[in-house]
Amino acid sequence: MKYNPVLFTLLLLLCCLQAGCISPKNDTGNNMDIVIILPDNAITPIKLAAEDLKQDLAAVGQLKIDIVKTIDALPNADLYYLIGQSNQLKHSTLLSKIDKTHFEQLKPRASLLKVSEVNSRPLIILSGLDIQGTQYAVYEYSQKILGIDPLAYWTDKQPTAKAFSQLSSFENMSIAAPVVPLLVYFENDVDELLNLKSPSLEYDWDSFTNMIDSLVRLKYNGIEMFDMLGRIEFYTRPAYLERHPDYQLNVPHLEKMMQYVHDKGMYIQVDMMQGRQLHTLNVAASTCWTNYKQDWIDGWRYYLTHTPVKNIDIFALRPRNQLLDWEYKSSCGEDKVSVFNEVYVEFNKIVNEFKPDAPRVCICYSDGMEMFNNGFAPPKDFIIAWSDDGWGTFKYQPDSTKGYKFGTYMHAGYWKNHDVMSPYPELVESVMDQMYTDYDATHYMEVNGQTFRPFILNIEAYAQSANLGKAFNAQQFYKQWITRYFGDAALVDTQQALEYLFQANDQHIGYVEILWHVKTIQAYLADIPVRQPGKNEFTVTKNMIDKYLPITEPKIHSLQKALKYAQIGSRKNTGDATFYHDHIILPIKLYLDLLQYNQTLIDLVRLKDAPASSQSQLAINTMMLQGREQLQQIYSRRQKGDLNPKWGSWYLPQKRRPNNGFPTLVDFDKIATKLSQ
Repeated sequence: MKYNPVLFTLLLLLCCLQAGCISPKNDTGNNMDIVIILPDNAITPIKLAAEDLKQDLAAVGQLKIDIVKTIDALPNADLYYLIGQSNQLKHSTLLSKIDKTHFEQLKPRASLLKVSEVNSRPLIILSGLDIQGTQYAVYEYSQKILGIDPLAYWTDKQPTAKAFSQLSSFENMSIAAPVVPLLVYFENDVDELLNLKSPSLEYDWDSFTNMIDSLVRLKYNGIEMFDMLGRIEFYTRPAYLERHPDYQLNVPHLEKMMQYVHDKGMYIQVDMMQGRQLHTLNVAASTCWTNYKQDWIDGWRYYLTHTPVKNIDIFALRPRNQLLDWEYKSSCGEDKVSVFNEVYVEFNKIVNEFKPDAPRVCICYSDGMEMFNNGFAPPKDFIIAWSDDGWGTFKYQPDSTKGYKFGTYMHAGYWKNHDVMSPYPELVESVMDQMYTDYDATHYMEVNGQTFRPFILNIEAYAQSANLGKAFNAQQFYKQWITRYFGDAALVDTQQALEYLFQANDQHIGYVEILWHVKTIQAYLADIPVRQPGKNEFTVTKNMIDKYLPITEPKIHSLQKALKYAQIGSRKNTGDATFYHDHIILPIKLYLDLLQYNQTLIDLVRLKDAPASSQSQLAINTMMLQGREQLQQIYSRRQKGDLNPKWGSWYLPQKRRPNNGFPTLVDFDKIATKLSQ
């Protein structure tokens, strides 16, 4: 056969490819082999972190990724990762020729190291002093090097593809231990999340596990289980009984959730109040410790022997009514300071009996703060967690820390405002700086995230504050957070929109508090009684609502400015348009809808109380028509809800927490009937 140089060259290339002397791979990362190595004795949280890394790597390139245990003959790969606690890794035969000073000098909590090569290929070591430190290394790498959003399930932000060389293109990094070592998320008032899917009042598995995953990536290392334990409102309050007459706590599901929390390396905290379907304290016992002391003690013991609460790691207790979480008002003539000085001694004995090494926290709400400043003194085993006023600030301050370790309990969303976020990273910085400086409140932080999804900005701000302490910078955080999702061009206008949204929650009045204004003003206009949850009905008089009348209009002006800036920011947004609508624009419009309806009710009050005339009746009729249209708009927008179908039913009125009620056309028709008489 005649020699053909072109054919000869092609055959030679094919032989080389088959022999491995020429690699078809390139820097796009396509078909590159990656091996993630774990120590033989890696525990579950580290194994799950490795699985998360595998998933994160798959999101940035078409890679072949295997997870193996440390073995003498590793499979060939283009890049290796070694994940584990430093005291395990430094004895690994795999690292026998590596300079051990990388581990000996591991004084920070964790490190991301590119220290050597295996089989002539790069080796990246993600290591920590303990379980959480190792997690920090893995998730820091995922966020900073791979561009993985820690809140991706909630934001749908996808990472961009990475060139293969980018995976190992970084300088060695160390991660210091957080300033606040215990950062606990409080799942409380979470109806929208519990009602997202069927069955109602129960976390669906995807929502719950992704909430835990996001919290771990943000460096939360504990969660207080509250609503998921079957809170007393679910099976006693009329509004809940009407919606969910057959509510029953799913204990196997609860145990499964608790196991997942532990598998992800988080602590479980429970407040040992006894108003839950797991066990309920007698009403009489809840208001008289002296006569029912043994009932309280037996209840704690029951929780720790016969219920999933026996699996908890952190014990919490509030010096309050142990059934309803209200201020303790004795029915048998007791002094509450004396009562709780005794209560905490007895409770401490129970903890020492069951889990003597467990952290324990005394969470002081406003009544507990007053008690602490007036003689309340639990055993020094307890961290004192000073509670904000529900709005990110402190109305009461400790006269003295009295030698206790101090921490804080903060709200990531305004109390009584579970529907719409109130972004306030500046408050997080200024208020927490004061608490760190004046009271050394660095031993513990609990963050009430309410329904989680609307409040992710503040949830992350508190996480960074707990991590960095006084080094947390709100403006830097705001810039980083907004540009991460929407790009540099949208920064200024989006921040303006969020700051005006925060301004619309001034005077500690947000969406849910406005619902109370609506409820009481409607009752006044229709001349019908009104009831607060758990309290008696009463008749609304004019003087009761006078203080509400000037409040709404300035909030409307703030939201109109917020909407203007949000719409400009939306046009400049280079991120996901759906997320911009759902997280920035939609909450502003929802709140504005409610305020405009409330302002119409206020205008009706003024017309109702004006001297009667044909002109005023005509004005009333006009206002009634406007109010009906506004109420229909409230329902229409909440019904349409998010553009993202994952959250399509989130804002349905029947799924929200029923505190302070929700206006209906039936309510409005009662006003029409009364004003036409």
